[in-house]
This record gives sequence, C-alpha cells and structure tokens, in this order.
Amino acid sequence: GLPCELKYRGSLEAAVSLHNGDCDVAGFPVPIGEFEAPVLAHYARWLTLGSQKIINIVTRRQGLIVAHGNPKEIYQIKDLARADVRFINRQADSGTRLLLDLQLRKEGIDPAQIKGYEQCEYTHAAVAAFVASGMADAGYGVETRARQFKLDFVPSQTERYCLMCNDKALASPGIQKLLSILRSEEYQAAVNQLPGYQTSESGTVTELDAAFHTLSTTIRKRKRVQAGLH
Repeated sequence: GLPCELKYRGSLEAAVSLHNGDCDVAGFPVPIGEFEAPVLAHYARWLTLGSQKIINIVTRRQGLIVAHGNPKEIYQIKDLARADVRFINRQADSGTRLLLDLQLRKEGIDPAQIKGYEQCEYTHAAVAAFVASGMADAGYGVETRARQFKLDFVPSQTERYCLMCNDKALASPGIQKLLSILRSEEYQAAVNQLPGYQTSESGTVTELDAAFHTLSTTIRKRKRVQAGLH
C-alpha cells in the first residue's frame, strides 16, 4: 500500500542517482572473488562510508547465454573472439558489462575482436531474446533469463546483488516495508526457485565496508590519488 516509483537503470547510473539524492535505494551488483575490488573501484567515487548502507538480497550466477544445445560450442569468454561467433552485449554503464569487460581484460582480449560487441541491449531478458531469435550466437547475463528462453547457460561468475541506501532512509515506511518483505519466508522461497538465484542474508543491513572488505582500501587509494600522493 505504499507508493513506489521503479526505474530501470544501469548500475553506475543507479549509484550516481543515490549519491545525488535522486532516489531512495539503488541496485548494486558486486562479483564475489577476484573482481570485487576492481568493480568497487569503478564505483568508489559515488560511495560514502558511514552514511550509506547495504541491504543484502541475493547471489546470482552470470555467464554465457547460448543457443539450445550450444551448437557453436561456446564455453569460455575467449570463444567470443572467434570469427564465427556473433555476440550481443549489455549497455556500457551496466554492472554486467563491467563484469564482462574485466574478464576480457584478464584474458587479454581486445573488445574490437568480438563481432557485435558494440551492439547493446538494456536488460538480461532482451539479451536472451536476441540469442533465442538467432540474431546472435551468445550473450552475457543471468541464468534465469537463459532458462526462461530455453537456452543453454555456461556459468562464469557469482555476484551479490544488493540494494544501497542512505542511513537516514532506513527508518522510512517504504524501506521498512521493503525489509519486511525481503526477510519473509514467502519471498525467499519464491526467489530460491529461480535458476541461478539464492537468497543470501536477505534483508540484513550492513555498513559498506563490512559488506565489502576490500572497499576501505579501495577508497583510501582513491583519496591518495586525488590528493596527488604516491
């Protein structure tokens, strides 16, 4: 019974909007493992220790979305650079695009080698639909959308999907209602039925640096750079 205005935005735009006071909560995916630190560094300018909080929701699997039966035998990120593979990408400010770019950098792959890298869609569902239509051989996104379109999925990364909000907003009726839903057994049971999704401490609230242990170091490094220190 509470009014809610939902806007679909890339993760970077969401973080900027929260920082600027244009929204109450922002969706914020962070990969688990080696790519956590570089992702947090990407967003560090818009993160404020002490005044921003993390609301845990789920973990989810990201990976390659390919045609049923995987006829092109696309099993690794480096396969996207093959001449016979057509790719459909996500928009530049999305968390999924950032995660893909970090993996390409690790593999030493120039995005210009990937046929279709510059062609973008704005949702995981749109990417899956593009592959299902036969207009691309592969995309990168969440498992749920691949299964929805009866496609194959090759997992590559697990990430935490959280909401970020300002400390003062936590006591508002809307956020309190949101937390009660996230903590409910009904909500968690429904989410855990989705392929690739698992509720992880759903509805718990933590400090930014407690949620992401690499964040304090990342922000300190950024401040030193801004101050011209080495």
